[in-house]
Amino acid sequence: MDANLIIQRHIDDALGVKFELGVEDCATWASALIYDLTGDDLIQHWAGEANEFTCKRVGIHLARVARQAGWEKIPPHHARTGAVGLVRQPGGHVAVVANGEGWYIGRSDTGVVFISCHEVVWSCQQLLSPQQPQLPPA
Repeated sequence: MDANLIIQRHIDDALGVKFELGVEDCATWASALIYDLTGDDLIQHWAGEANEFTCKRVGIHLARVARQAGWEKIPPHHARTGAVGLVRQPGGHVAVVANGEGWYIGRSDTGVVFISCHEVVWSCQQLLSPQQPQLPPA
């Protein structure tokens, strides 16, 4: 399926769905989108461990798991579609996904938000294997 269609489906699915830490939050939404874009299931490593403490740090958890899965750290403005990023917010870090062309998208309490790569403080992306095609920019 085309990356743009996958992203649009996840955006549509987020609209009208209540934001709930540990169930439907920035990291669970980003993880589901990343899985559909890349095939890497980053959420499996901490699913079921969610509690009040870990939910305040879901973005950091997602970033740690991506590194453990062998993803490479990259400058946010060089990210391919499907890269994971972190945006610093007053309550902690928020997980976002690269949407191509210097933009990231993330789950918010009102649906989704688009964020410039200049606001992303950290990002990493899946390493490409010789047989793995690169996703086109969204």
